[in-house]
Amino acid sequence: MNIDSSTKQSFQDKLVSFIASKRIILIVFLCLLVAGFVVLAVTSEINNRIDERSTILVENAQQKYDDWLNEVLSEKKILLENELIDSLDNIISDYSGKYAAQRAIYIKGLIYFNTKNWQPAYENFILLKDDFKESYLTSLALFFAGVCQEELNNTELALDTYIYIYNSYKTLPLLPNVIFSIGRLYDEQENYEKAEEYYNILKSDYNFSTWTKYAINRIIYLKSEGKL
Repeated sequence: MNIDSSTKQSFQDKLVSFIASKRIILIVFLCLLVAGFVVLAVTSEINNRIDERSTILVENAQQKYDDWLNEVLSEKKILLENELIDSLDNIISDYSGKYAAQRAIYIKGLIYFNTKNWQPAYENFILLKDDFKESYLTSLALFFAGVCQEELNNTELALDTYIYIYNSYKTLPLLPNVIFSIGRLYDEQENYEKAEEYYNILKSDYNFSTWTKYAINRIIYLKSEGKL
């Protein structure tokens, strides 16, 4: 049974629009999935901590962040947020270059991310790139930085960020999402050959990923429209 071309196009456009419009929800869901990986990464890095006091301080900040995240929007939540940011700033200032500062910067970025303050969120996440490049938290922070740039309509910077992650962090659990995001952004720019290149990476290297299914569907559509 032949499917009308306009019907196919409508479905594909809706699929791409859905993925783009729901990416924050998808990101939050993915954050929950990688929470276990964060715990493992944190445990590993704590073993190398220099200053036990700084670690205790940042663990307390993490608990305050969890409390803030679970608090309904209210004056109490705003007060908790302000107190938490002050605590994080003190840790960043007092323990510059150490594990505690790294984690404090990451938590601060998450606060702004969850309140949709994209620019300050980006500015905090990107700080980790130079001083803590090899850290697992940095790979996550850069992913969030890319999302922030998309929300700020800075497509080129978001694309550069995702490509940097792909080239630098081959073991990141979120890598299929990163690769699809690269393809999707090239797709939106109508650079279909580059989009197909990254969609095919998903096909060859991440056969069982949900993002691979999206990539395959997109390739089929682009070919049916004569764009590939």
